[in-house]
Amino acid sequence: MHKYYLLFCLCVLSYTQMQAADIENVPNTSTNTFTGTGGVIASTGFEYCFTLTVSGLTENLSGTNGLESVCVDIDHPGLSNIGVKLTSPTGKVSFLYELTASGIAFTNTCFSDAASQQIANGTSPYTDVFLPKTPLANINDGSDGNDVWTLCSANLNQNTVGGTLNSWTLNFGGEEPEPPVESCPDSLDLSGVHISETFAAAINIASTASIPGVVDVHYEAGQEIGLKSGFQVEPDGIFQAIIQSCDTTPSDTMTTDTMTNLISTGTSSLTVNQIIDGTNQLRTVHIRAPQNFDSNKVYPLLFAFHGNGGTGQSFLNNGSLNTLVDAGNFIGIYPDGYLNSWNLGAATANEASNADEIYYVGEILNQLSVYTNIDTAMAYALGTSNGAAAVNYLGKQSSYFRAIAPIVSQQTVPMENWIAPRPISVFQINGLEDGLIPWQGGTSLGHTFMSAQASAENWATQFNCNLTPVTTTDTWGTNTVTSYAYGNCDAGQEVIYHLVDGAGHDGGIPADPNYYSRVWDFLSSH
Repeated sequence: MHKYYLLFCLCVLSYTQMQAADIENVPNTSTNTFTGTGGVIASTGFEYCFTLTVSGLTENLSGTNGLESVCVDIDHPGLSNIGVKLTSPTGKVSFLYELTASGIAFTNTCFSDAASQQIANGTSPYTDVFLPKTPLANINDGSDGNDVWTLCSANLNQNTVGGTLNSWTLNFGGEEPEPPVESCPDSLDLSGVHISETFAAAINIASTASIPGVVDVHYEAGQEIGLKSGFQVEPDGIFQAIIQSCDTTPSDTMTTDTMTNLISTGTSSLTVNQIIDGTNQLRTVHIRAPQNFDSNKVYPLLFAFHGNGGTGQSFLNNGSLNTLVDAGNFIGIYPDGYLNSWNLGAATANEASNADEIYYVGEILNQLSVYTNIDTAMAYALGTSNGAAAVNYLGKQSSYFRAIAPIVSQQTVPMENWIAPRPISVFQINGLEDGLIPWQGGTSLGHTFMSAQASAENWATQFNCNLTPVTTTDTWGTNTVTSYAYGNCDAGQEVIYHLVDGAGHDGGIPADPNYYSRVWDFLSSH
C-alpha cells in the first residue's frame, strides 16, 4: 500500500478571479449530447413528465464521464411557481430548480455543479449556467446512464398559469478516465475554490476545508484525512493538497480498523453544513450502530424522523430500537429537524423549518457512503407525526428509501399530485382516536391531510397495485388493529395502512412492546 506525504496550504484569489475561474470550469467539452422534446406544463398541481432515451455511453456515470449539465428551454409566465427535476434511469433524482426564479422564460438555461451562481441571482430569460438545487453528483454515482431519463415539471402553488417545455438537453462528459496509479505520482493537486464558512472539527479531506499556514500530513492511500480542530475558511481562499512524496512500503503499524473504514460502534454523530435562509447551519445526525460488528456483514440503514418539537436524540434512548440495532438488524440514523421541525416542501408550507430536506438527507447518505460496513442503497425510513409527513414527502420527492413507515400522519393534499420517482413500499399507521391529525382527513396544524384510506390508495394507484385491499384484523399489544393491504404492485412493492382502535396520536406504540419490530419486519422485507 502506498504512503503519501501531503502539503496543505491556503492561497488567496480575488473575487473577480474566483468568479471567472468557476465559469471557465463549466463543462464545454461534452462529446455526448442528447436533446428531448417537451410539451405542456398545465396549471394543475400534477407533474408533467417527458422522457429521453440515452444510448451509446461507454462509461458509467462518474465525475469525469457523467452528466455534466442539463439545459432547458421553457416558456412560462409564472416561473416563480414551478419546479423542475431530473430522474436518471436508475431512479436517482436531481432537483434542478424550485420556486426561486421570476419572469417568463428559461432560454437555453443550463444547470451544472461547476456553475458559480444560484438561479435566484440571475434574471429572466436566464441565458446562463446555474447551480442545480441538488447536485448532479447525486446522479453521477457509478450507475449506467444508458436508458430512459425523465424530466418533470409542475406548478407547485395553487391557482397558477400553465406553460410549455419546448426542449431539454443532457450533456455528458466524454473524457477518458484517469488510468489507475501503478506507482507513486510525483504530485497531485486537489485544489478547489471555496467560499467563507466555518467548519466543525474532524472534517475529512473530501469535504470543503482549509487550514492556515502549512502542515505536513502522512496518511495511507485510500484513507480519509481527519482535520482534528475547528477552523475558518478565509474569503476567496483556495484549499490545496499536494502529494510531496510517497512510499510504496506498507506500514508495519497498519491495523484492520485503519485499512477498513468502519463507522463507530455504539453511539456517534455526524454533522451536515447547510445554507438555510441565507445562513450556514450545522445540523446534527445521531447514529446508533451495533456494539459489536459482524465483520462479514454490510448493514442496512433505518432513518427515524422525530415529531414536531423533538430531536433525533430521542431515538437513541428508545429501548426497542436499540435492541434491534444491537441484534445486527440495521444501523439507526436519527437526524435533527431544523428548529425541531421538518419542511414538507414549498407546496405544503406552515412549518418552522425552511430547510431543504432533500439536500439534507442526500448529504447524510453521501457522508455514510464512505463506510465499508454500510449499504446506503438499503435505506429505510420511519417517522412519527411531523416526521411521518416528512417521510411521505421524501418518498414522493426522492429515491433515497426502499420502504417507508409513516406513523400517525398520512399525506397532505398537495402531495397527492406528486409522482414518486420509483416504486416503494409503504407501511402507514393511524390511531382511530387521534385528535391531532384526523385519520378521516381534514385541516389541522396548518395542513390539509388526505384521509388514511385516500393516502394509501394514492400510493397504491401510483405503483399499479391491486386496488381491492386484503383486509385482516390483529392484536398489537392491547389494541385491535384492522389492516388493508394493496399487493401486486410494481417491482414487488406493497402498500398497507393500519387503523389502530383505541390509539390516539401515539399510534398505539405504548401498548405494544413489539411495535418497532413489526415496522422493521415489513420494511426489511422490501
